[in-house]
Amino acid sequence: MNQREATNNSSDERSELVKWFSDLGKDSENLVGEKGANLSEIYNLKLPITPGFIVTTKAYDYFLENSPGLNNKIKGLLEKINYEDPILLNDIAEVIRNGIMEAHMPQILEEEILDAYDSLGAGDLSDIYGSALDILQNAQEPIFVAVRSSAPAGNNPKEGLVVQQDSFLNVKGESELITHIKKCFASLFTPNEIYARYKKGLKDSPIKLAVIVQKMVDSNKSGVIFSKNPNNLDENMIIQAIWGLGEGASSKIITPDEYVLNKNLEIIDIKVAKKEIAITRDSSGSRITIPLREEKSKQQVLTKRELTRLAKLSLEIEEHYKRPQCIEFAIEGEDIYLVQTREMKTNHSNKEIKIEEDIKREIKEPVEPEKIQEIKPVATKTKTKVKLIINSPSFVDRAIHTGIKSAGIIKIEDIILESGKHPKYYLTKNAVKEYEDIIFKELNKIAEHFNELWIRTSDIIGDEFPELEGTPNEKEANPRLGLHGIRFSLNNPEILEAELNAFKRVSESGKEVGIIIPNLVQIEELRKVKEILDKINFKEVRVGVSIETPASVQLINQICDERINFISIDINNLTQNILSIDKRNKNVSYLYNELHPAILYQLSYIIRVAKKKGVKTSIILESEKKEELIPFLIKEGIDIICMKAEDTEKIVNCIKEVEENIIKGTDQEPRKYTPKENKSEETPVIKGIEKLHER
Repeated sequence: MNQREATNNSSDERSELVKWFSDLGKDSENLVGEKGANLSEIYNLKLPITPGFIVTTKAYDYFLENSPGLNNKIKGLLEKINYEDPILLNDIAEVIRNGIMEAHMPQILEEEILDAYDSLGAGDLSDIYGSALDILQNAQEPIFVAVRSSAPAGNNPKEGLVVQQDSFLNVKGESELITHIKKCFASLFTPNEIYARYKKGLKDSPIKLAVIVQKMVDSNKSGVIFSKNPNNLDENMIIQAIWGLGEGASSKIITPDEYVLNKNLEIIDIKVAKKEIAITRDSSGSRITIPLREEKSKQQVLTKRELTRLAKLSLEIEEHYKRPQCIEFAIEGEDIYLVQTREMKTNHSNKEIKIEEDIKREIKEPVEPEKIQEIKPVATKTKTKVKLIINSPSFVDRAIHTGIKSAGIIKIEDIILESGKHPKYYLTKNAVKEYEDIIFKELNKIAEHFNELWIRTSDIIGDEFPELEGTPNEKEANPRLGLHGIRFSLNNPEILEAELNAFKRVSESGKEVGIIIPNLVQIEELRKVKEILDKINFKEVRVGVSIETPASVQLINQICDERINFISIDINNLTQNILSIDKRNKNVSYLYNELHPAILYQLSYIIRVAKKKGVKTSIILESEKKEELIPFLIKEGIDIICMKAEDTEKIVNCIKEVEENIIKGTDQEPRKYTPKENKSEETPVIKGIEKLHER
C-alpha cells in the first residue's frame, strides 16, 4: 500500500468514528445503535431535537483494538466465567469494567470526540477583535450534555440484547465527557449484561455499542408521551408531566400529572397530581431537589397549547414509524424538545400506567428527596453590586439563604398563572381591584425578605397561557412581535394601573421599590407610564426600562434623559432581537450567541451612555455563557449583575476574581506591607527621608 492509500484509509476510518445526527437515519442502527438511529431519524424530520453527535460502534471497536492488551484481556476473562457462579461472575465483571476505565482513550478517537464536543458548544468568536477579544479569548464555557448508551437491537429482534447500558445527564467538560463515554463502554460488562447474553445464547456473539452525546435541555417541565394507551392500546394518547428535569419521574419520587387526548387533539381527561418537589440543576450541573410551594405543587403542569403541540408531535412520529411510540420530552421556557422515541412496550396486566423500565434506567444514581442543594450566604464582597432574579414566588424560600437583600427583577407572570385567570378576565368582569389585591398579596410575601425590589410590569406573550380563564381569543401570527409588554399594558391602562398600585402598596411598608418597563420601543410609552405613576401619587418609585429591543438601544440617550433611575438589560431577548432569530427554532438556534460582536458593541454603547447620564446599569444573567460575559461587563463598568440564587456562589466568586485581575498592577491594587522583624525593643531611628518609602 502506498502512502496516499494509507492516508486515505486513515481518513476514512476517522470519519466513521463520530457521526452527527444530520448524517444518519433509522437505517443506521448497526453503526449508531437503536436509540441513535431513532434520534437521528426524527432530527432529520425537522422535529424539535437538540443537536448532538454519536460515538459509533466502530469507535467502540477502535477503542478496544487500540488499547494495548485490553481486547485480549476481556476475551480471556470471559472464557474463565462460570455463569452459574455469581461470585466469580461479579468479580470478573468488575475486573473487565476497571480495565476499560483505566485504559487511555486512543488519541485519534479522543481528538474526534473532543472536536465534535467543541463544535457542539461553540460560539463564533472569529469576528471579535480589539478589547472584546482580549477579554473573551479562550473563555468558551463547556456545555452540558447527556451521554447515553445506544446498542443495536441485534440481528433477530426477538432475541436481541437486553438494553440496560448506562446513561448520564449533565456531563460538562472534556475530561468528564471522555470518562463518561468509557463508563458507557464499561456498562456492557455488568454481571446482568454478561449473564443476559449467556442466557440468550449470545455469549460468543460480537458486542457493539454506540454512545450518544447530546446538548442538554435545562427544562422547567418534562415528561413522556404514549402515542396509544399502553394498557389496552386504545387510540387515546397518554401524556405524563412534572415540573423540572425528567429525573423526577424516573426516580419514582414525583407523581406526574396525567392527560388523556384523542386523535382529534381533544382533551378527554386531566388528573393533576400533587408534586411536592422538582428536580433541577445548579450552575455546576449538580442535580438539586427543590420544594414547591403549595400552590405550585397543585398546579397543572402543561398548558392547553403545550398539550396540543405535544399531541401533534406524537401523531407525526407514530405516523412516520407506523407503530405506537413512547416519546420523552422536555420544555425549556416556551420551547418543546423531544429527548428520544422508541417503539412502545405495552402493559396489559396493570391498570395503572407506569413509565417504562428503560426510561427509568436513563438516570444513574437516582436522586433522593433529601439531596437538596444547600444555598449558602454570600460572604464575598464585590465592587459590582449583585442582586437576585426572582422568576416565581416559589423560589423565594431558597433565595433568602443567600443573604442578598435586593431583588434585581421580580416577574409577576407566575403570580398571574397561579391565579388561574388572565388579566383581561378581571377587566371584562369589572374586577380590576381583585387583580390588584392578588398581585399585592404575593409580592408582599416576597417583600418580607428583601429591602429593595425591582418589579417588572406584566409581559404575557400572545397565547403563552391559553389555559387561563379570560385569555383573549385573537391569535397572533408572531406573538413575540405582537401585543405584549408595555404595549399590552398601555392598551389596557386599568390593568397597568392596578399593577402599579400593587407595587405602591408594597413600598408603603418601607421597602425601596422600582418598576421595570418591558418591551419599550417609543419614548412616549415611558412618558405615559410616568403619567400613571403621577396619577396614583407613586412618588418614591424608582423607574427603570428593560433594554431588550433594538429601538431601546438606539433611544438610550433619550431614555436616560427622561430622568429614569436605572436600566435593566435583558440579554436573552436583546440577543434574539438584534440577531433576528428565535432560539426556539432549531434551524437557526445555532446562531444565538450573547458573545456575538454586535451584542458586545451594543452592550458597551448602552453602558457607556447610561453611565455618562448618571443612570444605573443592571443586567440579567441566566444563560450558560453568563460567566464568559462577566469580564467584559465589569471592564465596561456595569453597576449591577442579577443572578439566580443557585448561581450566586459561583458568579460572585467569578466577579471578585475579575475585579482583582483588572486592578492588579494598577494604583487601585491594595498595597501589601511586609514588616521587618525588629529584634530590639527600642524604636529604630530612620535616617534619611528616603527611608520613609521603604516597604
